[in-house]
Amino acid sequence: MQKVRKSLNKSGLLYVGDSKMSAMSIRREIVQNSDFYLTPLPKKIMPNTLLIEKIEEFNESECQLTEVSREYSDGEIRPIGEGFEEWSSQSSVEDNIEFQWEERRIYVRSFTYAETQKKALERRIAKATDEIQQMNLRGKGRKPPKTIDEAIEKGNNILNSHSLAGILEIGFEEKEERITKRKYKNNPEREIIKRTINCRVNLNEQAYDDAHKTMGWRVYATNKPESSFPLEKVVLAYRNQYIIEDKFHRLKNHPTSIDPMFLTRDDHIDGLIKFASLGLRVLVSIEMKVHDSLEKSGKDLAGVYEYNPKKSTKKPRAERMLKIFEDITLTIVDIEGKNVFLMSKLTDLQKKILSLLGTDGGIFERISGNL
Repeated sequence: MQKVRKSLNKSGLLYVGDSKMSAMSIRREIVQNSDFYLTPLPKKIMPNTLLIEKIEEFNESECQLTEVSREYSDGEIRPIGEGFEEWSSQSSVEDNIEFQWEERRIYVRSFTYAETQKKALERRIAKATDEIQQMNLRGKGRKPPKTIDEAIEKGNNILNSHSLAGILEIGFEEKEERITKRKYKNNPEREIIKRTINCRVNLNEQAYDDAHKTMGWRVYATNKPESSFPLEKVVLAYRNQYIIEDKFHRLKNHPTSIDPMFLTRDDHIDGLIKFASLGLRVLVSIEMKVHDSLEKSGKDLAGVYEYNPKKSTKKPRAERMLKIFEDITLTIVDIEGKNVFLMSKLTDLQKKILSLLGTDGGIFERISGNL
């Protein structure tokens, strides 16, 4: 952030980051420099118990949730969530000096995220239940628990591995079966006690319902006023934030992939990554230029999707745009010892992409003719 301030030499900037940016020291520094922040709050700051309490308080107030919508690539605007907000006083002490400010807490429930969490919970419950029931099976290759303590330990390990402690409860029942062994040779008749541990799974309805109450909910914190940063813009700003890690994922994919390369020398590895990063910078620069041009014009770019030529987007990937130019050919004709260069004519889509990049087809057209 210090580099950004030094480079731009201005205040009033909005910093959007992940939950690591929610640290009190970072938020305080941003506010002290007359800037704004937007960050989700982790469970350490907003535990599920507190989140449930806030949701129930809002429901009791009988206020209406604010709907959040976004425009999709097909041009339709559809709701993606709903939420509410409240103000919260913050205080931080540094060098025995207390600093206070007000921040907005935005509580948002994503419909898609909620559905995903519900399905994930049901899958975890089904898998954990099956694993616990497997403890009751006997037979070759199986090792059922021999004591209650062993069964409890195995059961708790299963619940913890699926994050279901409290939602599922395990009951244990020990049965004793007395078996009389007949006298055989030098072995006298004797009685053997065979103990069997059976496990059963119960669903804690209250914990199950509480888990559903927080599904899809996420809490954001920002010090930017509602007048310039309403709830809907908060959600969209976080979703559309620039994530630099996404760009580095391209080093694993075509055309800037560093795989499959087997290198043993450190300087070769370092050189390969730096060389691939040059191509990565070109791709990112192309995207940023086109995205900015489309945003300023308020238009979309269509024709970059092979499977759906009519589909348009405001943020086309550089790889898709470059693929549009792969059929351009350069023909060299020798006429009486003189080379004549013939370049394929540019399509309207190719010309539009070049225009978005701030140039025109002249760079290609000038190749045609005599060089």
